[in-house]
Amino acid sequence: MSAVNDFQSAVQKLDSRYNTKELRSSVRAFHAPVDRTWLGQKSNKASLTRILALPVLAKALAERWGLTAHDDIVNKVTETLAYDFWEVNGEPLTTEVASELADWANRTVANSPRYFDNLGISSEPAPVPTPTPAPEPAPAPTPAPSGDATAQLGALIQQIAGSSVNEGRVREIVREAVEGLGGAGITIQLPAPADPIQLDGHHHASFADLLALTNCGNVWLTGPAGSGKTTGASNVAKALGLPFYAMSVGPQTTKTDMFGYTVAGTGEYKPSLLFTAYTQGGVLLLDEADTCHAGVAKQLKIVLGQDFASFDGQMAERHPDFRVIACANTVGQRSTAYVSAQVQDQAFLDEWLILDWGYDEVLEDRLVKAYAAKDSTKEADILRWCDLVRKARKRIAETGETKALASPRATIKGCKLLLSGVSFDTVKRTCLTNVWGSLDLERKLLG
Repeated sequence: MSAVNDFQSAVQKLDSRYNTKELRSSVRAFHAPVDRTWLGQKSNKASLTRILALPVLAKALAERWGLTAHDDIVNKVTETLAYDFWEVNGEPLTTEVASELADWANRTVANSPRYFDNLGISSEPAPVPTPTPAPEPAPAPTPAPSGDATAQLGALIQQIAGSSVNEGRVREIVREAVEGLGGAGITIQLPAPADPIQLDGHHHASFADLLALTNCGNVWLTGPAGSGKTTGASNVAKALGLPFYAMSVGPQTTKTDMFGYTVAGTGEYKPSLLFTAYTQGGVLLLDEADTCHAGVAKQLKIVLGQDFASFDGQMAERHPDFRVIACANTVGQRSTAYVSAQVQDQAFLDEWLILDWGYDEVLEDRLVKAYAAKDSTKEADILRWCDLVRKARKRIAETGETKALASPRATIKGCKLLLSGVSFDTVKRTCLTNVWGSLDLERKLLG
């Protein structure tokens, strides 16, 4: 459709010619209805360019279809917007919002004849590129019941390799994926035109949720010690192809630690990790966030909720690719198990999307099997060790014991020690000291 080509050409010109601040000024100048279209990403340059290029689409569609009536033009723009090509965060634009934008675009064409000149783009139809023949599509897989994982995997394999893979081979591949060293891995599809990113290894069951939430706002990842929160945050950065920054916060963390400082005498600003991530883009991990001092948390609030922030007097604009993940053992509450946790202000907590990140025992099983496969002579001890940790964990949950912890971290440390030739009894004493610290507690937990 030539109208769509005109629209995409205008988007490319706007995107290459103007920065986010200039685009935002143009949006305001032309009174574009933007509040309901940014969907929480107010610095999203892609959204701004598409909004400002909409009059090009309205004009091209009207000329293509010979439309003159306002409603007819708006309906055609709405139809194209809502169902054909504009997606925000992977979701189609709603008809209601698309209609509002279409109405604005048509009025802009009618009432602002110099609109295109002001933006520096042409309203002339863009040349239609010669289409490249599409490759022969792969045969569509036969839909499988949602509960039959083997059938679903078989459908995927058949889509890639044809029908030569039988059910027996599918089951063999499943077994290799679960018990092998490499792990099943996970494929992350970023918005076009980026290519998919393959993350190797095993991943937490809630990783897809974490990735989705990180693209929508600031994420507060809460879970017990040793549940893999930091690893999950690091993998989000890999999945998004962004730099990863990590800093621990606590009662002694100062405003200078978070926001940098200016050298007395020279006036040179020394940036912090927060400043670097905020201005250049990247995933910032704030570890132990529930131990943060209330004063520092108050200063962080503006960074989390606004497009601009002051860093020791240095005004900075939030980069579109700035993401924040806070890892914590509580949701800003005091805890008998995590005594360093502080009560956090509700206004500060309101800036976060809360995601529970518990122990993933399926993931733990896969990791244990991977360690066991490295040395068959140690396999029995490794599996026995995992069972012992699980038994202690279950009893801890049943008794409400707050002085003991049996996390997957203890499981993994024990597996590594056993592979290194350390005796089972030594592993028991060194990896679960808080559990075996007293005979009474050991009897209480294991009977």
